[in-house]
Amino acid sequence: MVLEQSEDDWTRLDEDNEHVSGPAAAEYRRRSAGAAAFLGRTVRAQASVKRLL
Repeated sequence: MVLEQSEDDWTRLDEDNEHVSGPAAAEYRRRSAGAAAFLGRTVRAQASVKRLL
């Protein structure tokens, strides 16, 4: 859910030219750009799967 929301935020900022302002606007843009680059996580061990679930 968090990744989907982050992708929606990035899409609105980048493609829809959403306007954001205020003291946290630059940080919001920075975090949205970083989340958009997230491609997933590789899980190599069964113990890690159990931990993540």
